[in-house]
Amino acid sequence: MIYNKNMEKRYGIFGGAFNPPHKEHIRICEETAKVLGLDKIILVPSFNAPHKNTQVSFEDRCQMTFLSVKDNPVFLIDDIEKDLNGKTYSYLVLKALKEKYKNVVFIIGGDSLYNFHKWRNPDEILKTCPVAVISRGEDKNLSHIAEEYNKQGGEVKLLNIVGKDVSSSLIRYAIQLDVYIDEYLYPLCAKYIKEKGLYLDYQEMVNKLKENLSEKRYQHTVQTVMTALHLNTFLGLSSEKVFMSALLHDCAKNLDKIHQGVPEDCIHTPVLHAFNGAIEAEKNYGISDFEIIEAIRYHTTGRANMSTLEKLIFLADLIEPSRDYPGVEEIRKVAYQDFEKGFLLAVKRSKKYLEERKVPIYYLTEECYNYYVKEN
Repeated sequence: MIYNKNMEKRYGIFGGAFNPPHKEHIRICEETAKVLGLDKIILVPSFNAPHKNTQVSFEDRCQMTFLSVKDNPVFLIDDIEKDLNGKTYSYLVLKALKEKYKNVVFIIGGDSLYNFHKWRNPDEILKTCPVAVISRGEDKNLSHIAEEYNKQGGEVKLLNIVGKDVSSSLIRYAIQLDVYIDEYLYPLCAKYIKEKGLYLDYQEMVNKLKENLSEKRYQHTVQTVMTALHLNTFLGLSSEKVFMSALLHDCAKNLDKIHQGVPEDCIHTPVLHAFNGAIEAEKNYGISDFEIIEAIRYHTTGRANMSTLEKLIFLADLIEPSRDYPGVEEIRKVAYQDFEKGFLLAVKRSKKYLEERKVPIYYLTEECYNYYVKEN
Protein backbone atom coordinates (compact mmCIF):
# COMPACT_ATOMS: atom_id res chain seq x y z
CA MET A 1 0.00 0.00 0.00
CA ILE A 2 1.89 3.07 -1.26
CA TYR A 3 1.06 6.69 -0.52
CA ASN A 4 2.19 9.92 -2.10
CA LYS A 5 4.00 11.99 0.51
CA ASN A 6 2.48 15.18 -0.91
CA MET A 7 -1.09 14.03 -0.44
CA GLU A 8 -3.44 15.33 2.23
CA LYS A 9 -3.67 13.72 5.64
CA ARG A 10 -4.26 10.00 5.65
CA TYR A 11 -7.10 8.54 7.70
CA GLY A 12 -7.83 5.00 8.81
CA ILE A 13 -11.52 4.11 9.12
CA PHE A 14 -12.37 1.57 11.81
CA GLY A 15 -16.05 0.87 12.37
CA GLY A 16 -17.89 -1.31 14.81
CA ALA A 17 -20.61 -1.53 17.40
CA PHE A 18 -18.15 -0.64 20.18
CA ASN A 19 -20.46 -2.41 22.57
CA PRO A 20 -18.38 -1.70 24.58
CA PRO A 21 -15.10 -0.44 23.09
CA HIS A 22 -12.10 -2.22 24.61
CA LYS A 23 -8.35 -1.84 24.80
CA GLU A 24 -7.69 -4.26 21.96
CA HIS A 25 -9.78 -2.10 19.61
CA ILE A 26 -7.52 0.83 20.42
CA ARG A 27 -4.24 -1.06 20.41
CA ILE A 28 -4.67 -2.67 17.00
CA CYS A 29 -5.71 0.69 15.55
CA GLU A 30 -2.63 2.36 16.99
CA GLU A 31 -0.41 -0.33 15.48
CA THR A 32 -2.18 -0.03 12.14
CA ALA A 33 -1.59 3.72 12.14
CA LYS A 34 2.13 3.14 12.71
CA VAL A 35 2.47 0.42 10.07
CA LEU A 36 0.63 2.39 7.38
CA GLY A 37 1.82 5.83 8.39
CA LEU A 38 -1.69 7.13 9.00
CA ASP A 39 -2.24 10.55 10.55
CA LYS A 40 -5.48 9.71 12.30
CA ILE A 41 -7.82 6.81 13.00
CA ILE A 42 -11.52 7.57 12.66
CA LEU A 43 -13.68 5.40 14.92
CA VAL A 44 -17.18 5.01 13.47
CA PRO A 45 -19.79 3.56 15.86
CA SER A 46 -22.53 1.67 14.01
CA PHE A 47 -25.99 3.20 14.22
CA ASN A 48 -28.26 0.77 12.39
CA ALA A 49 -25.97 -2.09 11.38
CA PRO A 50 -27.81 -4.74 9.30
CA HIS A 51 -26.23 -7.67 11.17
CA LYS A 52 -26.20 -6.52 14.80
CA ASN A 53 -28.70 -5.80 17.57
CA THR A 54 -26.76 -3.78 20.11
CA GLN A 55 -29.53 -3.02 22.66
CA VAL A 56 -27.31 -0.37 24.27
CA SER A 57 -28.10 3.02 22.70
CA PHE A 58 -26.02 4.66 19.99
CA GLU A 59 -25.45 7.63 22.31
CA ASP A 60 -24.09 5.40 25.09
CA ARG A 61 -21.77 3.57 22.68
CA CYS A 62 -20.48 6.85 21.26
CA GLN A 63 -19.86 8.20 24.75
CA MET A 64 -18.00 5.03 25.83
CA THR A 65 -15.87 5.28 22.69
CA PHE A 66 -15.13 8.94 23.38
CA LEU A 67 -14.15 8.22 26.99
CA SER A 68 -11.82 5.45 25.82
CA VAL A 69 -9.77 7.73 23.54
CA LYS A 70 -10.41 11.26 24.81
CA ASP A 71 -6.75 11.80 25.70
CA ASN A 72 -5.32 9.95 22.71
CA PRO A 73 -4.43 12.32 19.83
CA VAL A 74 -4.41 9.52 17.24
CA PHE A 75 -8.20 9.11 17.33
CA LEU A 76 -11.25 10.96 16.13
CA ILE A 77 -14.85 9.77 16.51
CA ASP A 78 -17.38 10.27 13.74
CA ASP A 79 -21.10 9.68 14.39
CA ILE A 80 -21.89 9.96 10.69
CA GLU A 81 -24.04 6.82 10.67
CA LYS A 82 -26.85 8.47 12.62
CA ASP A 83 -27.38 10.88 9.70
CA LEU A 84 -27.66 8.13 7.08
CA ASN A 85 -31.09 6.72 6.25
CA GLY A 86 -31.92 3.00 6.45
CA LYS A 87 -29.42 0.22 7.04
CA THR A 88 -25.92 1.61 7.29
CA TYR A 89 -24.08 -0.68 4.91
CA SER A 90 -20.32 -0.25 4.85
CA TYR A 91 -20.14 0.71 1.18
CA LEU A 92 -22.51 3.64 1.79
CA VAL A 93 -20.75 4.77 4.97
CA LEU A 94 -17.35 4.62 3.29
CA LYS A 95 -18.53 6.71 0.34
CA ALA A 96 -19.69 9.41 2.75
CA LEU A 97 -16.45 9.24 4.72
CA LYS A 98 -14.40 9.36 1.53
CA GLU A 99 -16.11 12.61 0.55
CA LYS A 100 -15.45 14.02 4.01
CA TYR A 101 -11.86 12.93 4.64
CA LYS A 102 -10.63 12.34 1.04
CA ASN A 103 -7.68 9.96 1.63
CA VAL A 104 -8.98 7.00 3.63
CA VAL A 105 -8.12 3.37 4.34
CA PHE A 106 -10.74 0.90 5.55
CA ILE A 107 -9.51 -1.27 8.45
CA ILE A 108 -11.13 -4.67 9.01
CA GLY A 109 -10.34 -7.93 10.78
CA GLY A 110 -9.31 -11.17 9.11
CA ASP A 111 -12.69 -12.74 9.89
CA SER A 112 -14.36 -9.90 7.98
CA LEU A 113 -12.20 -10.56 4.92
CA TYR A 114 -13.26 -14.21 4.99
CA ASN A 115 -16.88 -13.07 4.77
CA PHE A 116 -16.26 -10.03 2.59
CA HIS A 117 -18.01 -11.60 -0.40
CA LYS A 118 -21.21 -11.76 1.68
CA TRP A 119 -21.20 -8.02 2.37
CA ARG A 120 -23.50 -5.68 0.46
CA ASN A 121 -21.66 -4.47 -2.66
CA PRO A 122 -18.09 -5.42 -1.66
CA ASP A 123 -16.86 -4.30 -5.10
CA GLU A 124 -18.00 -0.76 -4.29
CA ILE A 125 -15.88 -0.81 -1.13
CA LEU A 126 -12.82 -1.86 -3.12
CA LYS A 127 -13.44 0.97 -5.61
CA THR A 128 -13.80 3.51 -2.80
CA CYS A 129 -10.56 2.96 -0.89
CA PRO A 130 -7.76 0.54 0.04
CA VAL A 131 -8.55 -2.12 2.64
CA ALA A 132 -6.14 -2.99 5.46
CA VAL A 133 -6.73 -6.36 7.14
CA ILE A 134 -5.69 -7.25 10.68
CA SER A 135 -4.73 -10.81 9.88
CA ARG A 136 -3.42 -11.84 13.32
CA GLY A 137 -0.39 -13.63 11.98
CA GLU A 138 0.45 -15.77 8.97
CA ASP A 139 -2.64 -17.10 7.21
CA LYS A 140 -2.27 -18.60 3.72
CA ASN A 141 -6.02 -18.63 3.15
CA LEU A 142 -6.30 -14.92 3.88
CA SER A 143 -3.30 -14.24 1.64
CA HIS A 144 -5.05 -16.08 -1.19
CA ILE A 145 -8.29 -14.13 -0.69
CA ALA A 146 -6.43 -10.81 -0.62
CA GLU A 147 -4.53 -11.76 -3.77
CA GLU A 148 -7.77 -12.56 -5.61
CA TYR A 149 -9.30 -9.19 -4.70
CA ASN A 150 -6.12 -7.43 -5.79
CA LYS A 151 -6.28 -9.19 -9.16
CA GLN A 152 -9.78 -7.74 -9.56
CA GLY A 153 -8.41 -4.23 -9.14
CA GLY A 154 -8.79 -3.83 -5.39
CA GLU A 155 -6.05 -2.83 -2.98
CA VAL A 156 -6.08 -5.21 -0.03
CA LYS A 157 -3.11 -5.41 2.32
CA LEU A 158 -2.66 -7.92 5.15
CA LEU A 159 -1.08 -6.52 8.30
CA ASN A 160 0.73 -8.95 10.57
CA ILE A 161 -0.65 -7.50 13.78
CA VAL A 162 -1.21 -10.12 16.45
CA GLY A 163 -4.21 -9.39 18.62
CA LYS A 164 -5.50 -10.92 21.82
CA ASP A 165 -8.67 -12.99 21.80
CA VAL A 166 -10.84 -10.33 23.38
CA SER A 167 -14.38 -9.65 22.28
CA SER A 168 -16.98 -7.13 23.33
CA SER A 169 -19.46 -9.94 23.95
CA LEU A 170 -17.05 -11.58 26.40
CA ILE A 171 -16.75 -8.27 28.27
CA ARG A 172 -20.51 -7.76 28.35
CA TYR A 173 -21.06 -11.13 29.97
CA ALA A 174 -18.15 -10.63 32.36
CA ILE A 175 -19.97 -7.54 33.59
CA GLN A 176 -23.10 -9.64 34.13
CA LEU A 177 -21.06 -11.91 36.39
CA ASP A 178 -19.29 -9.04 38.17
CA VAL A 179 -15.95 -10.37 36.93
CA TYR A 180 -12.90 -8.13 37.05
CA ILE A 181 -12.81 -6.26 33.70
CA ASP A 182 -10.22 -3.51 34.22
CA GLU A 183 -7.75 -5.38 32.03
CA TYR A 184 -10.12 -4.99 29.09
CA LEU A 185 -11.61 -1.50 29.48
CA TYR A 186 -10.25 1.99 29.96
CA PRO A 187 -11.10 3.38 33.45
CA LEU A 188 -13.45 6.15 32.30
CA CYS A 189 -15.35 3.71 30.09
CA ALA A 190 -15.65 1.16 32.92
CA LYS A 191 -16.86 3.90 35.27
CA TYR A 192 -19.48 5.03 32.76
CA ILE A 193 -20.79 1.47 32.37
CA LYS A 194 -21.10 1.08 36.13
CA GLU A 195 -22.79 4.43 36.67
CA LYS A 196 -25.29 3.84 33.87
CA GLY A 197 -25.94 0.23 34.91
CA LEU A 198 -25.25 -1.10 31.41
CA TYR A 199 -25.04 -4.80 30.49
CA LEU A 200 -27.05 -6.11 33.42
CA ASP A 201 -29.87 -7.75 31.46
CA TYR A 202 -29.43 -11.10 33.22
CA GLN A 203 -28.80 -9.76 36.71
CA GLU A 204 -31.95 -11.36 38.15
CA MET A 205 -31.01 -14.77 36.76
CA VAL A 206 -27.42 -14.48 37.96
CA ASN A 207 -28.55 -13.50 41.46
CA LYS A 208 -30.98 -16.41 41.59
CA LEU A 209 -28.25 -18.82 40.54
CA LYS A 210 -25.92 -17.46 43.24
CA GLU A 211 -28.56 -18.14 45.87
CA ASN A 212 -28.94 -21.76 44.73
CA LEU A 213 -25.27 -22.75 44.37
CA SER A 214 -22.46 -23.02 46.85
CA GLU A 215 -19.79 -20.36 46.49
CA LYS A 216 -17.30 -22.90 45.13
CA ARG A 217 -19.79 -24.17 42.56
CA TYR A 218 -20.71 -20.64 41.51
CA GLN A 219 -17.05 -19.73 40.96
CA HIS A 220 -16.67 -22.86 38.84
CA THR A 221 -19.70 -21.70 36.85
CA VAL A 222 -18.17 -18.25 36.29
CA GLN A 223 -14.95 -19.82 35.05
CA THR A 224 -16.87 -22.15 32.75
CA VAL A 225 -18.80 -19.23 31.27
CA MET A 226 -15.64 -17.24 30.59
CA THR A 227 -13.86 -20.27 29.11
CA ALA A 228 -16.81 -21.02 26.82
CA LEU A 229 -16.94 -17.41 25.64
CA HIS A 230 -13.19 -17.39 24.97
CA LEU A 231 -13.46 -20.59 22.93
CA ASN A 232 -16.43 -19.17 21.08
CA THR A 233 -14.28 -16.42 19.60
CA PHE A 234 -13.09 -19.19 17.24
CA LEU A 235 -16.52 -20.74 16.70
CA GLY A 236 -18.85 -17.79 16.17
CA LEU A 237 -21.91 -19.29 17.89
CA SER A 238 -24.59 -17.06 19.39
CA SER A 239 -22.84 -15.49 22.38
CA GLU A 240 -26.16 -15.32 24.22
CA LYS A 241 -26.72 -19.07 23.83
CA VAL A 242 -23.16 -19.80 24.92
CA PHE A 243 -23.56 -17.57 27.97
CA MET A 244 -26.91 -19.06 29.03
CA SER A 245 -25.80 -22.66 28.51
CA ALA A 246 -22.58 -22.24 30.48
CA LEU A 247 -24.24 -20.14 33.18
CA LEU A 248 -26.91 -22.76 33.89
CA HIS A 249 -24.97 -25.94 33.16
CA ASP A 250 -24.72 -26.74 36.89
CA CYS A 251 -27.91 -24.99 38.03
CA ALA A 252 -29.17 -28.21 39.66
CA LYS A 253 -25.87 -29.20 41.28
CA ASN A 254 -27.04 -28.24 44.78
CA LEU A 255 -30.71 -28.93 44.13
CA ASP A 256 -32.50 -31.34 46.50
CA LYS A 257 -35.51 -31.82 44.26
CA ILE A 258 -35.50 -34.32 41.38
CA HIS A 259 -37.77 -33.16 38.58
CA GLN A 260 -40.30 -35.40 36.94
CA GLY A 261 -38.95 -36.57 33.60
CA VAL A 262 -35.40 -37.24 34.73
CA PRO A 263 -34.29 -40.69 33.46
CA GLU A 264 -34.48 -43.23 36.29
CA ASP A 265 -31.11 -44.76 35.37
CA CYS A 266 -29.27 -41.52 36.20
CA ILE A 267 -30.78 -41.04 39.67
CA HIS A 268 -28.18 -41.50 42.44
CA THR A 269 -25.37 -41.14 39.87
CA PRO A 270 -22.87 -38.29 39.23
CA VAL A 271 -24.71 -37.36 36.02
CA LEU A 272 -28.06 -36.65 37.69
CA HIS A 273 -27.45 -32.88 37.95
CA ALA A 274 -27.09 -32.53 34.18
CA PHE A 275 -30.47 -34.12 33.36
CA ASN A 276 -32.10 -32.48 36.35
CA GLY A 277 -30.50 -29.18 35.39
CA ALA A 278 -31.96 -29.22 31.89
CA ILE A 279 -35.45 -29.39 33.39
CA GLU A 280 -34.59 -26.90 36.16
CA ALA A 281 -33.37 -24.39 33.55
CA GLU A 282 -36.64 -24.71 31.69
CA LYS A 283 -39.00 -24.65 34.67
CA ASN A 284 -37.34 -22.18 37.04
CA TYR A 285 -35.05 -20.06 34.85
CA GLY A 286 -37.41 -19.60 31.91
CA ILE A 287 -35.22 -21.24 29.26
CA SER A 288 -37.21 -22.36 26.24
CA ASP A 289 -34.40 -22.63 23.69
CA PHE A 290 -33.98 -26.31 22.83
CA GLU A 291 -30.27 -25.98 21.99
CA ILE A 292 -29.48 -24.45 25.36
CA ILE A 293 -31.46 -27.11 27.22
CA GLU A 294 -29.69 -29.90 25.33
CA ALA A 295 -26.27 -28.36 26.01
CA ILE A 296 -27.07 -28.43 29.73
CA ARG A 297 -28.49 -31.96 29.55
CA TYR A 298 -25.39 -33.51 27.94
CA HIS A 299 -22.58 -31.40 29.37
CA THR A 300 -21.46 -34.23 31.69
CA THR A 301 -22.16 -37.41 29.75
CA GLY A 302 -21.71 -36.23 26.20
CA ARG A 303 -23.50 -38.27 23.52
CA ALA A 304 -23.12 -39.33 19.93
CA ASN A 305 -23.50 -36.65 17.26
CA MET A 306 -23.36 -33.61 19.57
CA SER A 307 -24.08 -30.08 18.38
CA THR A 308 -21.21 -27.58 18.46
CA LEU A 309 -22.84 -25.82 21.41
CA GLU A 310 -23.07 -29.11 23.32
CA LYS A 311 -19.40 -29.83 22.61
CA LEU A 312 -18.44 -26.34 23.73
CA ILE A 313 -20.11 -26.59 27.13
CA PHE A 314 -18.80 -30.13 27.62
CA LEU A 315 -15.25 -28.95 26.88
CA ALA A 316 -15.39 -25.63 28.78
CA ASP A 317 -16.64 -27.43 31.88
CA LEU A 318 -13.62 -29.75 31.77
CA ILE A 319 -10.87 -27.21 31.10
CA GLU A 320 -11.90 -24.06 32.97
CA PRO A 321 -8.94 -22.61 34.94
CA SER A 322 -9.76 -24.16 38.33
CA ARG A 323 -9.71 -27.70 36.90
CA ASP A 324 -6.55 -29.51 37.93
CA TYR A 325 -6.01 -33.09 36.82
CA PRO A 326 -3.36 -34.96 34.83
CA GLY A 327 -3.53 -33.93 31.18
CA VAL A 328 -5.73 -30.84 31.57
CA GLU A 329 -2.97 -28.45 30.44
CA GLU A 330 -2.53 -30.39 27.22
CA ILE A 331 -6.27 -30.37 26.55
CA ARG A 332 -6.41 -26.60 27.18
CA LYS A 333 -3.50 -25.94 24.85
CA VAL A 334 -4.93 -28.06 22.05
CA ALA A 335 -8.48 -26.69 22.50
CA TYR A 336 -7.38 -23.11 21.90
CA GLN A 337 -5.50 -24.17 18.77
CA ASP A 338 -8.04 -26.63 17.36
CA PHE A 339 -11.44 -26.85 19.03
CA GLU A 340 -12.41 -30.25 17.59
CA LYS A 341 -9.11 -31.85 18.60
CA GLY A 342 -9.45 -30.39 22.07
CA PHE A 343 -12.96 -31.82 22.35
CA LEU A 344 -11.73 -35.23 21.23
CA LEU A 345 -8.99 -35.21 23.88
CA ALA A 346 -11.58 -34.26 26.50
CA VAL A 347 -13.80 -37.20 25.51
CA LYS A 348 -10.86 -39.59 25.79
CA ARG A 349 -9.78 -38.15 29.14
CA SER A 350 -13.30 -38.36 30.60
CA LYS A 351 -13.60 -42.06 29.84
CA LYS A 352 -10.09 -42.77 31.10
CA TYR A 353 -10.86 -40.93 34.36
CA LEU A 354 -13.93 -43.08 34.97
CA GLU A 355 -12.10 -46.30 34.10
CA GLU A 356 -9.18 -45.51 36.41
CA ARG A 357 -11.56 -44.98 39.31
CA LYS A 358 -13.66 -48.00 38.37
CA VAL A 359 -16.77 -45.82 38.26
CA PRO A 360 -19.75 -47.14 36.28
CA ILE A 361 -19.82 -45.42 32.90
CA TYR A 362 -23.18 -44.04 31.81
CA TYR A 363 -24.32 -45.46 28.48
CA LEU A 364 -24.36 -42.05 26.75
CA THR A 365 -20.70 -41.55 27.66
CA GLU A 366 -19.88 -44.90 26.07
CA GLU A 367 -21.82 -43.92 22.97
CA CYS A 368 -20.03 -40.57 22.87
CA TYR A 369 -16.62 -42.25 23.09
CA ASN A 370 -17.48 -44.85 20.46
CA TYR A 371 -18.86 -42.23 18.08
CA TYR A 372 -16.00 -39.75 18.27
CA VAL A 373 -13.00 -41.93 19.10
CA LYS A 374 -13.65 -45.38 17.66
CA GLU A 375 -15.86 -44.68 14.65
CA ASN A 376 -14.27 -41.40 13.57
